[in-house]
Amino acid sequence: MSPEEIIAHLQEVDESFVAKSEVQFGQASVWVPRDKWVAAATHLKECGRCKFDLFNWLSGVDWPEEDSIEIVCHLYSVRRQHHLNMKIRVARESGTVPTLSGVWRGANWHERETWEMFGVLFEGHPHLVKLLLPEAFEGNPMRKDFLLMTREAKEWEGRENPGAPDSSPRPGRIPSSAGQNPAKGDAH
Repeated sequence: MSPEEIIAHLQEVDESFVAKSEVQFGQASVWVPRDKWVAAATHLKECGRCKFDLFNWLSGVDWPEEDSIEIVCHLYSVRRQHHLNMKIRVARESGTVPTLSGVWRGANWHERETWEMFGVLFEGHPHLVKLLLPEAFEGNPMRKDFLLMTREAKEWEGRENPGAPDSSPRPGRIPSSAGQNPAKGDAH
């Protein structure tokens, strides 16, 4: 199906599946209302015309000036060879989206990463735990207002500052005697 046909098909099945749509770069994008998120996804996977059998990726886009985060889910049909971007906007603070891990198992990992990086909660997710960052890490690094380490000096626990180049010994430094050849009588 062409991008326009995919959008038209979704609207024919249930007009409420599509809150907004556009075609850009040869791909259809549809914004799905929160209460239709799982139902639209289920239809896209199970419908014989759509057959979106490959959950490619899911991530977020931070829109701080609009106080929202947009969740983008890219779907592909191996059998039909067409694409779709399924999108939803949620509030930056306490934003939630129903999980798609019951529709596509591949959504599980992507939802965990998006929760961790953007702070969007995926309701009903079977194992929403940190994936990439340490448990003690605070904040959501993919949000535009996240303070980067290069902008804030923090204490480095448990390490000493490196000494001058001639000081000794430092981790990773090769001793000056290491380059001598013992066969020529050099002492160690």
